[in-house]
Amino acid sequence: MNIQTYKNQDLKSLWSSKAYDKYQYAQWNKLYYPFNFWNDKSNGQFFKTDTHRDNERTILEIGSAMGRGYEFLRSSMAIQPKNFTGIDITNTGINYCKENYPEANWIQSDFSSYEFTKKYDFSYERHSIHHMPEPMEQFKKILDNTNCAFCSTFRGCIEPGTVSDLRLGRFSISDSGIFFLNIISVPDLIALAIDSGFNRIKVVYRGLHETISSKQLNQNESGWFLDEAVAREKTLIYSQLFAARASDPKISVEVCYSQGLRGIKLRLIQAREFRRLSKAISLINNRIVLTRLIPS
Repeated sequence: MNIQTYKNQDLKSLWSSKAYDKYQYAQWNKLYYPFNFWNDKSNGQFFKTDTHRDNERTILEIGSAMGRGYEFLRSSMAIQPKNFTGIDITNTGINYCKENYPEANWIQSDFSSYEFTKKYDFSYERHSIHHMPEPMEQFKKILDNTNCAFCSTFRGCIEPGTVSDLRLGRFSISDSGIFFLNIISVPDLIALAIDSGFNRIKVVYRGLHETISSKQLNQNESGWFLDEAVAREKTLIYSQLFAARASDPKISVEVCYSQGLRGIKLRLIQAREFRRLSKAISLINNRIVLTRLIPS
């Protein structure tokens, strides 16, 4: 099973299963966007002033689903709808967005085959690329076409070496098809962002990922599968990465906890893995790494 196996499926229909309707109720907040990281003096008020140049900046969301990310921006920030673009592969998501948010721009496309025709000031994605083939190529494509800042929320691992192989990790929906279950290496993504010209980076460690079954899925069976060797070799975590093109030429990488990691036992286990993550990042070409505990 390889990339062509995945792409030979009817992807628009595959991603338009009944389960996709749940994204109509997805919860969003300012923590999933790159704006305040790029302009940390905004104190959460970014895009609030209509006369400010920032409300004219262009925004791209990859994997826009049912438009909840856009809806949050529209209701809480003074953005210009004409400057927002959402890309999604599903019939369900795009049709819903065009009907309910016709003022914004909606593109139906398999992002892994999509070719940019313009650059955007800001871009972000949430739990989207870790389901796509060749995820590091997709990240590079976004970074190369982002002027100011980018944000990603994903399933990742502490160790170098991103995993993207249907034989090693996949998600299956009975009678529908198979999806990639990628494990994004945080050090790999940081190195890519730096090489793409982003010099201010923050990683938010959001805790250990739950165990994914290593039991082989039978035909027409729904569920998650991760090869035993990968499960042994990789420490799975929930993570966010923010990357900005800052005026200061110095490269800085900050690693921080999510405030949601609570409980004494949990804190001890998470602290151990956090130290491992910090060490792995510090080995990236001897870059400067700042580590501290902050709310995320």
